[in-house]
Amino acid sequence: MTLGRSTDDAPTVVGLALMSPGIDRSADRPDFRTAALHLADVLTGSSLVLLDEPAAGPRGELGIDPLTVAAFLAPLLPGTSLVPTVECAYWEPFFAANLVATLDHSSSGHAGWSPLVRAGADAAARMGATQLDASTLLDFEAEFVDAVRQLWDSWEDDAVIKDGETGLFFDVPRLHHIDFVGTHLRTRGPGMTPRPPQGAVPTVMAVVGAGDPRLATALDLADVLRLPASLVDDAVELAALLLAVDSHPRADRIALVATVVADDLELTDEVLRRRVADASAHAELAAVVVDVGARAENLATVVASGVLTAATADAPTLRTLLGLPRPINRFTRMEVAS
Repeated sequence: MTLGRSTDDAPTVVGLALMSPGIDRSADRPDFRTAALHLADVLTGSSLVLLDEPAAGPRGELGIDPLTVAAFLAPLLPGTSLVPTVECAYWEPFFAANLVATLDHSSSGHAGWSPLVRAGADAAARMGATQLDASTLLDFEAEFVDAVRQLWDSWEDDAVIKDGETGLFFDVPRLHHIDFVGTHLRTRGPGMTPRPPQGAVPTVMAVVGAGDPRLATALDLADVLRLPASLVDDAVELAALLLAVDSHPRADRIALVATVVADDLELTDEVLRRRVADASAHAELAAVVVDVGARAENLATVVASGVLTAATADAPTLRTLLGLPRPINRFTRMEVAS
């Protein structure tokens, strides 16, 4: 199985995963902009960064939304692929589609997104919404991702023409009406943002193993499966997951990314290198992400260790970096079929 790896045995990409910066309004702490600029300086040259949800502050204050952080960092980190977690439960697919597509444009094709749907009362309260029924989360997530992708496809690749003589920015026949009606969601398009440079921004979904109820949804929808460190360390469970992926019709369009935990109180270079080497030994993996969690002080150790893959011109997009094909617009497929 290659599962996102090229047939020439390209080396595994090693990236970072960390919590999005939190908010602390104490007078002796830097503001978000200063903290984000420092983070950009630390991450400069990295090939892949996953931005997870922030932990609540000491007084329960909320952190900065990872998509907002990614939007701030993208112009400062050319060539770095940024994958923010996007909490979808109480968002409109229309807005998520436009914001994630905008991130892909501002990063020149180096964006991903990790949809997250939660039924927690806290998330609902923050958005002033009714709490979702936990039994509907998987169906809701599938509808949300489908709706977002339809909105991305509502602009064909050549829709933007910027014709100075006629004053036309886009070719009207290349924009398509979307009327998505699901059990839980309804949205209309076209979207406000032209189709992302990658066609569809890679969708990253975390699964814990072959028995994960989310696996079936992830196999149908995800471009990237994010695996926990515990799964990679369990040969039997990992084999079961690989079998499930390999037997799926989309196997050649799914990349696997493993997590290496690096939130130790005293992280050493030796321990980190050994963990990364052990995970990278699995040829099925397209990437390994070193997860420092909320322990931001470990970032310096990880960066200084030299284990991270540097951003290069050889990977002009995140899809290229992970060995994923660029999807054909659904409306283009319809034209070809007719």
